[in-house]
Amino acid sequence: MPGNDGAPGPIRDRGRLELAGDSVFREWHGPFFDEMPRSLERSPDSRFLLSLGQDAQLWDTRAGNHLSTIPIPASQVKTAFFTPDSKGLICSSFGHPAVCRQLESNDEDMRALTGGPERIVASKGILHQLIHGGQTWAMRNQQIELWENGRPEQSRKIGPFEYPHLVTLSGDGNWAAAAIHGSLDRIHVWETATGNSVTNLVAPQAHRAWFSPDNKWLIASGKGGYHVWETGTWRPGPAWEANLDSGSMASSGDITFSTDGRLMAARQDAETFRLFRFPACSELVTLKPPLTFGAARACLCGDGSRLWIVGAGHRLFEWNLAQLRLELEKLGLDWL
Repeated sequence: MPGNDGAPGPIRDRGRLELAGDSVFREWHGPFFDEMPRSLERSPDSRFLLSLGQDAQLWDTRAGNHLSTIPIPASQVKTAFFTPDSKGLICSSFGHPAVCRQLESNDEDMRALTGGPERIVASKGILHQLIHGGQTWAMRNQQIELWENGRPEQSRKIGPFEYPHLVTLSGDGNWAAAAIHGSLDRIHVWETATGNSVTNLVAPQAHRAWFSPDNKWLIASGKGGYHVWETGTWRPGPAWEANLDSGSMASSGDITFSTDGRLMAARQDAETFRLFRFPACSELVTLKPPLTFGAARACLCGDGSRLWIVGAGHRLFEWNLAQLRLELEKLGLDWL
């Protein structure tokens, strides 16, 4: 297999060009919405996907089709997340109360799945992130508050941050990181327990930051590619080149992990993603689709067997990585 220098290799090219049939790459069934989705989330059990635009679009990962539209009040700032049990949605929109809606179905037919009655969970503020396995809510207003068990009376403020919407929290709540306007060649890192600045990490024209599921690594995208650091020591880890544009969602950095953190997919260019073994960041395969669809965001299945990508109009595409690997095995090209 090739190294991390971004150069194409014969194994990846053969797997990409000869095997990307319907069993490996397919588009899901669903309506077209005239907008670019903001995000793509999977439920903790990987049973559903949620693509967020003007409203939340709910998808069935088993059938590969659109299930329903969950309305969200109009706003330029809105978020939506699955509850930890995968049976509900928490939606927030600027200027409106944040609400939780249970997902309901009249029978076993998932095509009838809809959002049930709303329950107000916060009178104001944006649900910024779910951490501690979804048990702690990070609510964003002028600063970030951590709500233990989703309860505002059990809150802890962190920050203040000049641009709280840019902040990414580690899953254990120990670290906060962000590429800050006016200092775009740096990723700023804070310790949330004290609010103290810990370090500034060099990343040219940094755009986004992600923590690995085990909280041991920080990844950032910027001009020219990606950078990795070990949390705590902040020693640099692997880095690789990518054709990214921080000014465009369709070609900005994007990172997604399997639940155990052993697999990571990273956007390489506007439509192409690379699958890595993490944390070594050794590449397994390059995934280049046979068409252009304005890829917005990607999401790995919990077990790493599938990669889902949502494009313009909420078109949803799936790379069946398990099937791709089987096809490669037949050719003696397994990626282990």
